[in-house]
Amino acid sequence: MEDYRATLTPNYGIPAPTLSMDDISKGLKTDFDLWVEQETQGKLLDKGARIPFPTLFFTVEEQTEISSLNSDLRTYVNQMEAKFITGAEPLTGWDKYVATVKKMGGERVAEINQAAYDRWKSN
Repeated sequence: MEDYRATLTPNYGIPAPTLSMDDISKGLKTDFDLWVEQETQGKLLDKGARIPFPTLFFTVEEQTEISSLNSDLRTYVNQMEAKFITGAEPLTGWDKYVATVKKMGGERVAEINQAAYDRWKSN
């Protein structure tokens, strides 16, 4: 397959060297473009924008535990979400729902996620 692709294109499975848009546009920026970047950095990024919640990486032990806890927990949470939204479960049942989530390991899932987040934040 790769031999055939090589007859059609120089990029036959490995990336061919190219210029990125950043390389090309560096020489094309006007004073206005630089001003917009400066204003954006100063007014938006420094004051309000935050890094979105990162992809967390778990240890093998954490992944095993969280996978076993999440299988039943996610099913229950999704079912109860639908019941609360449709009115099949009254909002007076919220405390019972929270207690059930805790019994099913919801707090442990939060602890594992917090530990992974703390590791990410420390790096």
